Amino acid sequence: VAGTGPTILWVLLQAFSETVATVLPLRRVGWVLYPTLLSTPFTTAYAVVVRRALDITLVIRRAVQYALARYSVMAAATVPVVLLVVSIYRNRDESVAHLLSSPAQVVLAALAVGGLVTLRSRSQVLDRIDRRFFREQYDSRQILGQLVDRCRLARDTRELAEVIATEVDRALHLEAVAVLFLDRARNAFISPASDVRPLDARSALVALANRTADAVDVDLEHPSPVSHGLPSEDLHWIIDGAFKLLIPLRDPDRRLIGVLALGEKKSELPFSKEDESLLAAVGAATEITAVFRGIAAEPRDTPESVQVPGTVERCAAECGTCGTVFPTDTMVCGRCEGRTIECILPQTVAGKFRIEARIGAGGMGVVYRGVDMHLGRPVAIKTLPFLAPDEAVRLRREARAMASVSHPNLALIFGAETWHGRPMLVFEYLAGGTLSDRLADGPLTVVEAVDLGIALSAVLMAIHGAGVLHRDIKPSNIGFTADGTPKLLDFGLARLLTALSTAEMSIPRLSQTTGLVEPIPLEELAGHMTSNSVIRGTLLYMSPEALLGEAPTPRFDIWSLCVVLYEAIAGRHPLADAGGRGALALLNGFAFPDIRAVAPAAPVELADFFHAALSADGALRPPTAERLHNQLWQLRLGSRSSQVALA
Repeated sequence: VAGTGPTILWVLLQAFSETVATVLPLRRVGWVLYPTLLSTPFTTAYAVVVRRALDITLVIRRAVQYALARYSVMAAATVPVVLLVVSIYRNRDESVAHLLSSPAQVVLAALAVGGLVTLRSRSQVLDRIDRRFFREQYDSRQILGQLVDRCRLARDTRELAEVIATEVDRALHLEAVAVLFLDRARNAFISPASDVRPLDARSALVALANRTADAVDVDLEHPSPVSHGLPSEDLHWIIDGAFKLLIPLRDPDRRLIGVLALGEKKSELPFSKEDESLLAAVGAATEITAVFRGIAAEPRDTPESVQVPGTVERCAAECGTCGTVFPTDTMVCGRCEGRTIECILPQTVAGKFRIEARIGAGGMGVVYRGVDMHLGRPVAIKTLPFLAPDEAVRLRREARAMASVSHPNLALIFGAETWHGRPMLVFEYLAGGTLSDRLADGPLTVVEAVDLGIALSAVLMAIHGAGVLHRDIKPSNIGFTADGTPKLLDFGLARLLTALSTAEMSIPRLSQTTGLVEPIPLEELAGHMTSNSVIRGTLLYMSPEALLGEAPTPRFDIWSLCVVLYEAIAGRHPLADAGGRGALALLNGFAFPDIRAVAPAAPVELADFFHAALSADGALRPPTAERLHNQLWQLRLGSRSSQVALA
């Protein structure tokens, strides 16, 4: 309305009255029409982003951002020049002095001069954009020259692989790059750096590389006919390494002696013809060097710790008591002297993460504390049930989208990894433990709980605004940093796990005779529900609507957070001992006790808040996270009596 209304009104008035064009000519009303039209993108963006006129989620991939940046610069430089040429042509009968007397022409001429300067220096401008988006323009001859010079100095496969990976990554800026050479003694292609799982020389993927003269496209997000029909083990090898392209390395007899495996470019752009030419030349240089130096198949260069396909890859040892992770074959824990059990992961995963200790376990998997060996930062690694290859690809893609949402009170998702088909989500590690840990030592004060609710309701505002529901808010999913900052864990996990193939869960139904929810066997309602059905979450923190299988809405998260705040003040969930029957009690109209029964110092305003927020009548509850946030702030900063009671 604000942007197009004046223009539409002026056009309609002209249609009904010819005098309008005389009284309100375009040269006059244009001062109103053009600014309002040009304001449309900004007013529309404000309506969507700030006022939430539309419930949408816009995710622009890195490649689209990169293309928009490049073409916007070129358009900004070219359009003024074109407009100036058109203006000069249309006023070709006027004198130069007359043209320069017009301020609009002078401004247009200045913009055109600026555009010409930009066009002359466009290579420098575009190079800056390339560097901003992780893709420097490279000189193929320079890269090859440095590669050949450095390859001559390589003494073994480890140094040769390092040279190749460094130079290729410097040119293309890849998410992953690995070089594997054939170890004839083990009949496998092995990375000397041990940064990727070995590839069995008898695998279908190797047979495919042998049959293909050029690079092998193994992009599973956009599968090609070439990679169609690969067995599950090969697909999991591709997914574990996050590879998109394989470059075969051959000897003079055209036998396969190595593989150059490349991941996605950080710019998310496809490999260009120039990239493919460079990679072909790199492969040729590598082949010549490897054959000339005779180092392509020396078994002594391969680390003895590397596990070769065809044998069972051994996992680490894990203390059953304290959770500390030790190297394989460790029998007794060096910390608590407890007996060890087999860990579900090796001590080093994909050459990236070193597993240190188990810090939690739930219905979906185990959580480990680890270290990112490349960046030196602590991480939390959450393992999930095994996935099919196509599901693992979707999981990685969704994790990348989730990582784009940030908030100071939201634990970051660093990414998704897989190991032999077992997916792992890598999160920010929170050294302060979880709310469950804190409640084990006693309840929070009222003011601590309200402050926690204010912080987490702000998080819900952010993630709901991004079009994502959490759907599993509970004390164990609320963590704290070392300085006590609360953070919501497992954000996006419900959405990420939509690909999981687990058993369907039963949906409760009302009894036709009693009007109550029919009792369902506890084994069907126990634990953590994450299935392909609409039920997803932890039973005692799910709203009655969620338990009945209704379509998920932001109200699901709002209910869960209010239950958590109640429990934080009370010290425990009032139905904690009821198990599955507790969920049935919630469905059958269970009323949470007055908070003052467990926290006598709580103000009456807080009791009224919980009475409404946890009411069986959904109309009484806060409809949005923003409303919940405001109500909690009113409790925190409200009446004098509330502040005294809270303090």
